[in-house]
Amino acid sequence: MFNQLKRYLESKDDVCLLLHGHQFMPKGSTRDKDFIIVNLTHGYIMGMEVKSDKGLNKAKEQLKDSKQRIQAVLNSIGNMSKGWKFI
Repeated sequence: MFNQLKRYLESKDDVCLLLHGHQFMPKGSTRDKDFIIVNLTHGYIMGMEVKSDKGLNKAKEQLKDSKQRIQAVLNSIGNMSKGWKFI
């Protein structure tokens, strides 16, 4: 999945940061985030979880956790959260 996603992002003219297996520390869940894409060109942050069909509920929980943690980071930087969207 990493190679496919990397290939796709490289085919665009967007400036992106691709994080794989990132873990927010120190508080809360220790579950890693499969992928976080920070698109500097379009101002969005996208969380992605890779699961089998049986892992849908777990993926939803992890995406919700990702959004909360990323929003906390954006909120800690003055006026940062106003210009970014979480997808």
